[in-house]
Amino acid sequence: MINKIQYGMVGGGEGAFIGEIHRMAARLDNHFELVAGAFSAEAERSKRSGTTLGLSEDRCYADYQEMVSKELAREQPIEAVVIVTPNHLHLPIAEVFLKAGIHVICDKPLSAKLEEAHSFANFVRKSDKIFAVTYNYSGYPLVRHAREIIAQGELGEIRTVQIEYAQDWLSEKLEESGHKQAVWRTDPMQAGDGGCLGDIGTHAFHLACFVSGLKPKAILADLSTLLRVGMSMITHTFYCVFPEVQKVCFGSVRWHPVMRTVCAYEFTAVKPVWSGRRKIPIISNFHPWEKPQKYWGAGVRNFRLMPQK
Repeated sequence: MINKIQYGMVGGGEGAFIGEIHRMAARLDNHFELVAGAFSAEAERSKRSGTTLGLSEDRCYADYQEMVSKELAREQPIEAVVIVTPNHLHLPIAEVFLKAGIHVICDKPLSAKLEEAHSFANFVRKSDKIFAVTYNYSGYPLVRHAREIIAQGELGEIRTVQIEYAQDWLSEKLEESGHKQAVWRTDPMQAGDGGCLGDIGTHAFHLACFVSGLKPKAILADLSTLLRVGMSMITHTFYCVFPEVQKVCFGSVRWHPVMRTVCAYEFTAVKPVWSGRRKIPIISNFHPWEKPQKYWGAGVRNFRLMPQK
């Protein structure tokens, strides 16, 4: 008989999307058993979600703080927790469980803010517990096979990698209909300023590194409008410079952001060396390529901007 890992879940209750995907993956693996959870920021919804999943009422908690304290008081508390909340809550919740001696499996992206991620990484390095971020595409047999082919040199020298991750589910203003996923994913305070870069671009970035076995040393990111339906749908494009490869291009990574979202351009080239960073509101009535000096100051003028075609 398999001695299954007893795990809990924070988030992933009624109306959520990714929580059920994690639960299905755990069932397929057959090495995990869901026994506890705080499934919503609303106490009643959390308890209702847990009992619907077949959990004991006394292990369906109102919030994650109650979950930690009461699980630690049990003779057999959970061994791991899965965090499937909006992005801005990932790190505060993860820190509480790690300090309590509970392993953490966290949905991507790591955080809504880069500064928080750096600080948290230092904290995790000092912990003796596992902290894992779920980049699920790396588990597909086809992806593993591609990685093996490259590692064995069957493709020869890798000169360029192209990845496209396209979604269209936010081409309409679903957030105005109360759609739970759309509401928080289009809110920069919850999802982060990165928009679809943090949502699906992070998968493209991870796959490029995982399959190729390479790590970038510089990144150029472009932002453009694909179409306008109410609020703007935008396209993010990455160019990652690897030490071993001239460039890696991530193609269309796109979805429909909130109008108040502010994205940042950061350009870095190898020869000649230049870089710059400015925050650019996506609701501008012209593209940054058209009026570059509006966004790029005196310290970053020694470069050429190639016009959009």
